Amino acid sequence: MKTLIFCTAWSDSAEHMRSRVGRWVEHHSRLPWPCSVELAVIGDGIAPEIPWPTGNYRAVNLEPHLGRPSHLDYPGWWRSFGYAATIAREAGCHRVWHVESDFFLDRWRMIVRMNEIEQGWIAFWCPRHGFPETAIQVIAEEHFDKLAELGRQCREFGGRHAEHVIPFTTIICDMKGDRYGEGETLPNEVPGLDFFGQCPGNISMIYEGAVTVRPT
Repeated sequence: MKTLIFCTAWSDSAEHMRSRVGRWVEHHSRLPWPCSVELAVIGDGIAPEIPWPTGNYRAVNLEPHLGRPSHLDYPGWWRSFGYAATIAREAGCHRVWHVESDFFLDRWRMIVRMNEIEQGWIAFWCPRHGFPETAIQVIAEEHFDKLAELGRQCREFGGRHAEHVIPFTTIICDMKGDRYGEGETLPNEVPGLDFFGQCPGNISMIYEGAVTVRPT
């Protein structure tokens, strides 16, 4: 089943673009996918002078920059998120995997679990906050219309968490991962992760649970 794997992106500097989006592209380009995949990065009006990382992926930059006016108002993300349906259809994909730009799939069993999903709108679980993890989703073709609609409604969700808006059909709670960037837990203290969320900029993810901490 051909799959679009995408992240949303915004950056205000070449260094941030390289360390975040470039790191995401590099990591996910080298994973051993069990299906045909197309990688994409969907930007929110990134300035033309900021270079995009090299790699085998589709780069889309939506104009104008909508941004995030407040903590619970992020129309730029909603628009980019919903636009994945358009890219998936253009690329002949029957399924979308959303993996946000500071999240990393890090074990074969996580990839296998995602690949087993052919129907529904699936999220995994965020233990830190006790809600569905919107940064990793599997969206089957049957829901592409709704995904696109959410993107078009990007200005209507101010004041609402995405976790309470997206119409998930199933939440999977038995994979090991969390938003580690919000806490003080070091990655080498949580071995065997299926995914790593909010990965700090000085961390390089290496497949099957290994991490490298770069000097700051």
